[in-house]
Amino acid sequence: MKESTRVWILQSAIDYVLDGTMPSDPFETEEEKAAFFSDVRDLQEYMDLVGPEAFSRTTFDVSYSYEDDEDEDEDDVF
Repeated sequence: MKESTRVWILQSAIDYVLDGTMPSDPFETEEEKAAFFSDVRDLQEYMDLVGPEAFSRTTFDVSYSYEDDEDEDEDDVF
């Protein structure tokens, strides 16, 4: 899965946990949908553990895979 897609899914899951907002764009694959709900579950568990205030101060990161050629944005023109 592209890094940009993983970032979108994570941000969408954070928004859902914080205020119940579902992504405005539909999931393109079942893999994306499953990743979203997995992230929501994990993030909700984390927020329940640390509380909303600490959760809102937490920084989340998506790991970059140097071996994944799909992370290249094919539409970029230089």
